[in-house]
Amino acid sequence: MFDLISTDLIRIAIIIPVLIYASYTDILSRQVKDSVWAVPTFFAISLLGYDAYTGNALLVGLSAVYSFLTIGGFAYIIYKLRIFYGADYKAFLLIAILFPWHPVINSLPLYDFAVFYDMNYVIYADGQLLHNLMTYSAINLFGFTVFVNTMLFSISYFIFNIIHNIQNNTFKISKPLRSTCARKVPISELDTMYAQIIDEPKSNNKFKKGIEFIHNGLHGLSTDFFRDYESWYSETQTVSKDVDIHNVELKLKEFVNDNEEWISTNEEEDIAKIKTILNKDMVWVTPGVPFIVPITLGVITSILFGNMIYIILSLII
Repeated sequence: MFDLISTDLIRIAIIIPVLIYASYTDILSRQVKDSVWAVPTFFAISLLGYDAYTGNALLVGLSAVYSFLTIGGFAYIIYKLRIFYGADYKAFLLIAILFPWHPVINSLPLYDFAVFYDMNYVIYADGQLLHNLMTYSAINLFGFTVFVNTMLFSISYFIFNIIHNIQNNTFKISKPLRSTCARKVPISELDTMYAQIIDEPKSNNKFKKGIEFIHNGLHGLSTDFFRDYESWYSETQTVSKDVDIHNVELKLKEFVNDNEEWISTNEEEDIAKIKTILNKDMVWVTPGVPFIVPITLGVITSILFGNMIYIILSLII
């Protein structure tokens, strides 16, 4: 491992307050401004330059490129699949740049079950290159450890969702995807929550129905629309501040023209879809969770303990 304890400490001092602040804004509005990531990214690149200047520039460069391509690339794929939001992707991109290797500060991580390797191992160790890269990734690629720990903390969201459905008598063991990942809510509450509205699957085949359910959950109409539309209508179409989308005309074309973040590819179809939703009493939604929170917990536990899966396995086996 490089003798980069001081810069590792600086990296930790940068990432923790940034993620805590990002978690705070994510909880409040499910949005994190790009400026939150800009400054720490500049410092991350500066630290890499310093490490390269004072250490082995080749190893630092290879570590940085590999971390950026693997962690950044993987996060981008998940983002394009709409599993990550933009802020989640940018958080992992920052982690990939800021931490090309696993930071080691004195006795941290507390549970060090393996020798930490650097790029020297990948280049010069005996064995196939692919095997060496996989070993390096599993042990020393900090972004990978953060991702694993983040997934463990994310399980809590599914548990809370199951509890919600049990309490509201909407849990069905025969519908595990819906009971685990979605919840049924009143139409009147759509403008007060962050979620994606799920269209009912049309297929009769159980497997295809499950795939369609997942697709609809990821690509459904965001409840942000109802909140944004009522706000826009209140500001531009009436003097009233108490606007309910159920009781006003749907002026979708004007709304889209005034709001760049919203796009309508077929106005008639989109209006029909919105009216179909509004005519229901209840709809199924996938809650929009503040994913920056488990990412933050994933980073902290990775620094303190390392890979939590390795720890769990060591206790079981």
